[in-house]
Amino acid sequence: YSLGNIFSVNKVSAQTREIKGEVLGYVSDWRVKRLEEFFIKNGSPLAPFAGVFVVASDIYQFDWRLLPAISGQESSFGKKIPWDIQNGQHSYNPFGWGIYADQIVSFGSWEDGILKVAAGLRREYFDKELLTTELVMSKFTPRSDGSWAQDVEIIMEKISPEGFEENRKEVKNNMLTAFLAQGA
Repeated sequence: YSLGNIFSVNKVSAQTREIKGEVLGYVSDWRVKRLEEFFIKNGSPLAPFAGVFVVASDIYQFDWRLLPAISGQESSFGKKIPWDIQNGQHSYNPFGWGIYADQIVSFGSWEDGILKVAAGLRREYFDKELLTTELVMSKFTPRSDGSWAQDVEIIMEKISPEGFEENRKEVKNNMLTAFLAQGA
């Protein structure tokens, strides 16, 4: 069972694709509504940030379902995240990003976490040709017996059967709209 190559092979400079300002208002496509409904159905605190997930995946050119699926696998869609004892706050890290034993990577907000992990996935995985869930798993959670990649793919299918390839034109249009809106 494999979704195949679900990531764009185009390299994107994080500096030239940096998101500035408010990202929630720009996307009004079906993916945001579908993701928001999925999060609500699963009791996730991430539902209000569905637009941020979609924008981040558009900017960094990967399947819009991947990051939400990783959050499902790693934290039950943000319901079980580590507490940042050092800073006395939530870690806002539903992805298991940089969490090893007692080490916790924290973000300032859900939006911050989504955007930084999306950029990190592009830079540390996709730009290094780790372009399938199995290859991502080999670095993200190397001790997995393969179940991590399989579970992430199952969650992606539950979010929506339509993935990255089907949305290339829509993604390009949304990116253009986003960049134009930033200048307004």
